[in-house]
Amino acid sequence: MESRRLVWTSDDGKRLAVATVPASAETLDLGKLRDVTLHVAGDASRGWPADVRIGFGRDAIVTVPAKSVVKLTTISLPPARYTIAFQAEHYVTAARNIDLASNERVDAGEVRLRPLPLLTGTVVTPKEGKDVPLSGADLSFSAPKLRVSPHLATTDEKGAFRAELPEDAPAVVVVSHAGLGSKTITLERRGTDANLGTIRLVPGVALTVKVARPPELRAKPLTVTLYRKDHGFFEPTHVASRELATTADEVTFDNLAPAEHTVIVEGDGPLARLSVPVTIEEGKPAAVEVPIEPYTLQGRVTFGGEPLDGAKVEVFPPGQLWRAPLTAAADGSFGGTSWQHGRLSGSVNDARLGTVYFGDSPELGADPSVWNFDIRKRLIAGRVYDAETKAPFPRAVVTEAAVMLVDNHQIPYRGDVHADDDGNFSILAARPGRYELRFSPPDYVPKRVVLEVAEEDGGRQADLAMEHGTKQALLLRWPDGAPIANATVFDGNAPEPGGLPPTYRSDAAGAAMIRGKKGEMHTLYVLPAEGSIAVVHLPIGDSDAKPVDAVVGRPAGALRVVGVDPDGKPALGGVILRYNGDFIPPDIVMRRYGGPGGALGERLLDRLPAGMYEVWLSRQWTLPSQPAMARVGISTGEERVQITVPKP
Repeated sequence: MESRRLVWTSDDGKRLAVATVPASAETLDLGKLRDVTLHVAGDASRGWPADVRIGFGRDAIVTVPAKSVVKLTTISLPPARYTIAFQAEHYVTAARNIDLASNERVDAGEVRLRPLPLLTGTVVTPKEGKDVPLSGADLSFSAPKLRVSPHLATTDEKGAFRAELPEDAPAVVVVSHAGLGSKTITLERRGTDANLGTIRLVPGVALTVKVARPPELRAKPLTVTLYRKDHGFFEPTHVASRELATTADEVTFDNLAPAEHTVIVEGDGPLARLSVPVTIEEGKPAAVEVPIEPYTLQGRVTFGGEPLDGAKVEVFPPGQLWRAPLTAAADGSFGGTSWQHGRLSGSVNDARLGTVYFGDSPELGADPSVWNFDIRKRLIAGRVYDAETKAPFPRAVVTEAAVMLVDNHQIPYRGDVHADDDGNFSILAARPGRYELRFSPPDYVPKRVVLEVAEEDGGRQADLAMEHGTKQALLLRWPDGAPIANATVFDGNAPEPGGLPPTYRSDAAGAAMIRGKKGEMHTLYVLPAEGSIAVVHLPIGDSDAKPVDAVVGRPAGALRVVGVDPDGKPALGGVILRYNGDFIPPDIVMRRYGGPGGALGERLLDRLPAGMYEVWLSRQWTLPSQPAMARVGISTGEERVQITVPKP
């Protein structure tokens, strides 16, 4: 006989007990279980109360009916550590980290499920000199890598749409309608309800793509793909793909919106790809000719002068709309028949080295064209060990963040480095730049080592000697005293802006254990899951030091930051805040609010706590030395500030 999972509910519905009992047991001894007290709440306007699925692990899920969930006050479980998940239809999943291994009882407080955000708006189109509602317009998520746009909503007869966004929804949607040019829109507030306002779709125009191919390609079908570049978006919008038959020379794309576009013609080989830019203007049909002029690309990958056999090579044009995957032969050679002329970029990936990026190639197009990748054999070697016992951390995973200089351009890279059984590791530093290593094992103070590698440098040593330090308890609470569970806490004490801060997460009681050395003062950036942001200055005490309470303001209002250059044109920069006298650097602002969205040059910082803010826009992502560019008070609603960003 097998063991059994038993679920028991008290007659009054207040207690739920879940346990796995041996096959031989005939009863469930509730006295051996430990309790989590809580209250699950929702929003009546979104169908609350509702059935709630409560998960205690991959295979342990219990559904509590709507009529019972409002009565539930206690969950009884065997002694262990749990991540308890609460799921209900029309709501965002909530999670609580519970430690019943060392506690007889945990008070999780109120588990308030947040409704899934609603997306609303109206779509119109010009007709007889005025805008009229557009019914039947499609609202879809943009998924350019999949070349599909998952459907989200359709407008009604008044041109209105109302859609519930799923969890982890893409940040970009596309609004389209037959005969009209589509429009790409970023979702500034994915975590809250958002009204996209009035979206205007204008009649689309046609683009004719004529492909001039040599005789040897006449017998082969080709694929022609069109992408659109939308202001404020890093990823291009996939418009459509067409097959060009062997008997055809051109394809037509209809209903295009005015914007910068890129045409990509693809054949059957990895290098048989060619991209050409084209501008679409409102009301003007466009045409572009794409000449295919094949040539032979010859290259060789070497590491310290020796061939790097089996290495994965990728070459790609500016914008990386396509990437050609290649594999180096035993002598390190790679290449083939290529179509793209001009300058390309490339990368080499190998399990022995990691990934190495290369900047502009030589001018390509001559037959043959030669482009070699020579990787310098320069290593950063180190060992991860306990500073007191000298014992190694076998198979440790060290996080690497590098900013490398490639043809005078800074190329950021992040990845993991795996140590061997003796804690030894090595990192390829093929390019000059700044290399940062970080290791944060449980029960140790996070360690960080930074090295500046110059072109003339040889190998470097970077050991990580780990210290236990002490743990200081931080208790996060809202102004009404309720614990803040599942908040992310970044320790800004160690890293420089743009670095990799140690990360902690508060448990169901709002507690987070911060490691450091006695006497240190740590600056912590607190990001609750419900929104808001806070800066906490935490002194690290003895191992038996009392917990430190920190009150975080509830989400209250929003701030729209509009950047312009001295000529009044939209400009971008990293947002730096000072909230009630405390600086919040741009990397923390980015983690909370993401990158630019909406209109070009605009950033919306929503669900901010009430208080006084000073705002900077910086191109260098460093803490400012100049006076604040704008000052604003936030209470409720949305405030707007416009900031002039100096030219670089």
